[in-house]
Amino acid sequence: MRRQPPDLGQRLRRAREAKGLTVADVAATTRISARALLAIEQERFNELPGGIFRRTFVQTYADTVGLDGAACARSYVTSFEPAPLSADDDPLEWPRATVALAIAIVLAVLFTGILAFTA
Repeated sequence: MRRQPPDLGQRLRRAREAKGLTVADVAATTRISARALLAIEQERFNELPGGIFRRTFVQTYADTVGLDGAACARSYVTSFEPAPLSADDDPLEWPRATVALAIAIVLAVLFTGILAFTA
């Protein structure tokens, strides 16, 4: 999910070219596939393995071409990874609230029925 228009991929490509390296050179050094490196340069991160691999690939690539790998990894996270859910947005909490409400309604109806029956 992109939150701002970064140029991370372009910065990595320009740094690689400035060092006179080809994608194949970087792939050989980093052991990251050329396909994955091109996906990073073109900001097609959905084509990479998920989780920590994407950040690690970006950091390793950046370090190899002379950029600050940690800063580039932070830029990737800020720009492309979805924001963490807040406690209010946690979908695992929704069903519990729904079940609790349903139980409360059933108990209220039963209590009302018992009161009406005994009166």
